[in-house]
Amino acid sequence: MFRAKFDLSENYVYGVFDSNETELVGGTGLHPRVGSNAFEIGYWINVNHVNKGYATEISVALTKVAFEIENVNRVEIHCDPNNFSSIAIPKKLGYIYEATLRSRTENSDGEPSDSMIWSIFREDYLKSPAATAKIKAYDVLGNLIISKFE
Repeated sequence: MFRAKFDLSENYVYGVFDSNETELVGGTGLHPRVGSNAFEIGYWINVNHVNKGYATEISVALTKVAFEIENVNRVEIHCDPNNFSSIAIPKKLGYIYEATLRSRTENSDGEPSDSMIWSIFREDYLKSPAATAKIKAYDVLGNLIISKFE
């Protein structure tokens, strides 16, 4: 299902691996569930790998991809207001706090949970650390489609 939606440009889900590409560290994606011409960046990191910078690196790269490859106007990050590590990520990248929606999601126990919404628009992205991030991105055939490693 993930591959089919990826190929149809409906939802982009990625695995996150360690630098040796031998261990699954987490998962991430660009999700169109926040409206037209926009994506939400979602991510989760395995408890054995938290606070190692993976979620920040993911968010930097996907912010860049969303604006420079997918040409959207807005990107959002949603997080639990009690997850201070996750809150730090959009702050670092120049996202703006929009609101906290009460009881909009469920926590791991199935209980209602609040959700903070952070957003960044194209004009703000240009001033964001993500705009100068050094990444390489490839299409499904392995062709380089973005190289910002200079």
